[in-house]
Amino acid sequence: MDSRGITVTIGGRKWVLAADTHVGLEIEMAAKGIMVPSQTQRILDEIKKTADAEGANNVAILGDLKHELPLPLESTKETKQFLTGLSKEFDNVLVILGNHDGGLDKIINDLGLPNLTYTDSRGIVIEGTKNVLLLHGNSKPREEDFVKSDVIVMGHTHPAISMQDSTGYIMRRPVMVRMELDKKRIANKMYSKNVGKGKVTVIVMPTFNPLTIGMDVSSSLAAEPGFNTILKYMEPWRMPKNIEIYLTDMTFLGTLDNLVEYNEHRKGRYKARGGKRRS
Repeated sequence: MDSRGITVTIGGRKWVLAADTHVGLEIEMAAKGIMVPSQTQRILDEIKKTADAEGANNVAILGDLKHELPLPLESTKETKQFLTGLSKEFDNVLVILGNHDGGLDKIINDLGLPNLTYTDSRGIVIEGTKNVLLLHGNSKPREEDFVKSDVIVMGHTHPAISMQDSTGYIMRRPVMVRMELDKKRIANKMYSKNVGKGKVTVIVMPTFNPLTIGMDVSSSLAAEPGFNTILKYMEPWRMPKNIEIYLTDMTFLGTLDNLVEYNEHRKGRYKARGGKRRS
């Protein structure tokens, strides 16, 4: 199934995981003269479609649920609609606060929905056969959570790729990133401590909002990031052969070094044509 979310079973429960829904983005676009219909129901429908395909009854939004800062009246309405819709569809709704989510805790508290909970951007561990740490990605997790986690799922960085067809048309597609990393190496960078053992699987989710695509991983992961993300502690640019890239339908595209090489080749062809891109 082609979805920007994933479904996982943790502790006997099936969860839909989605990141960076950015509810209310179209309101900001309208202020700039770009008129786009509300995407809130469309995002809800896509999350429900992902859940129905796998029989999932729980959902977690991994940060940046809403878009605008500060939060205007129109965006507050969209955010409440989105949260209420999730609460009606799922047994449990977990929200990880992201860097765009200022004031969201108050909205959640005001709604008073019993199956809707939230935690800060440092995330939460859901324990099971494998302990899964869910967080946004702009703040490093608590040390004790990192040590006991087997899998980390995050958003924040909006991974994508640029693809060029035979006519020269370039399109950008959201992708998922998977890494197998040494826990002690990350802990030394993150906490200046030699804690943790073995490997940890890190999954970076794409943005779920259909109006956004993201940043090309061949540049955003191939060099030290210029913005705040815990990927700076993981240093994917030092091990591009170990960074796996997937389309949202889980088609394996290759490793990061393959994509960097492809983009360099594409840029070379562009220059060879005298800088003229076909459309």
